[in-house]
Amino acid sequence: MRLSLAAWSFPSLTLPEVAAVARAIGVAAIDIGIDGRAALSREGILTRPERAAADLAPQVAGLGLANLYYRFGAGLAERNLAAPGTIDANRADLERVLTFADAAGIATVFILPGIVNPGQSRDEAARAGIDSLRALAGVAAPFRARLCFEPHVQSWCESPALALRAARDSGVGLALDHAHFVCLGLSYDFPRLLCDKGAVARHPKHAGQRRGTGREWVGRCGPCGSVIAPVFSHDLNG
Repeated sequence: MRLSLAAWSFPSLTLPEVAAVARAIGVAAIDIGIDGRAALSREGILTRPERAAADLAPQVAGLGLANLYYRFGAGLAERNLAAPGTIDANRADLERVLTFADAAGIATVFILPGIVNPGQSRDEAARAGIDSLRALAGVAAPFRARLCFEPHVQSWCESPALALRAARDSGVGLALDHAHFVCLGLSYDFPRLLCDKGAVARHPKHAGQRRGTGREWVGRCGPCGSVIAPVFSHDLNG
């Protein structure tokens, strides 16, 4: 398990500036994504993945790349995993994204599970989202980068039960940001309780830490490959 710093926690900083912050505070790895001034080029990743990885390297020199956050559409709704008719396009994009991730040495790639689309019940959205995750797991199988998904507020996957169902039924790991569950009423002890359960321990691959004192659960989240620390964005960016 290693600590990394999420680039999107610093929306006003460029990627080299985020890397400089990480070095200054002694964090050896960063998470990168497609939002904020540090955003990667979606077009570059999809059209020239190896070149995009080569262009990335000097911007983050000396740091590990723990995670890539990728979203198939411009927002939560566009090409979300629960939307009908999106699997083929998302499979094609994911192959390019994972080619980029492997070329850049990125350990994990997390995506979002999808939303409850107009005309869908939550259960219908869950079944569609899990079908998409299962299809994407097949795309990810030959790559070194591990695919995971993040349950989040406003998704169909807003409860621990749905998150575990999706992970178990799809074979895709979890990216846990406990703040989403806290917003829905769970305690800050939720990640510790989750990772204490032997049946659950296979699923977490990446975790977000938003409290200044997270040792009570970070130290017990052994199955996670890495832990991001967006708390620094609150300390430094107000």
